[in-house]
Amino acid sequence: MPRNNVLACEVADSTGELTAVFYGRTQIAGIEPGRQVRLHGMVGIGGDGHPAMINPACEPVRASDEPPPRSAGCRPVARSEK
Repeated sequence: MPRNNVLACEVADSTGELTAVFYGRTQIAGIEPGRQVRLHGMVGIGGDGHPAMINPACEPVRASDEPPPRSAGCRPVARSEK
């Protein structure tokens, strides 16, 4: 039976919150709770009716960088293995 890993992160900034879902991942190097990140991709509506991004490009923001207006903190909220 194949094993499917999913990492879901709640992401928030001044414009609101969304869930970033990464299929096939259990962690992302350089991403940890409270870390500021830049996400790139399309936003849709998840099964729960809230905004979500599926497999967005995700890059940590270095501490010396000035955060962009839409920079967000990433907090893992769910990890499952099937």
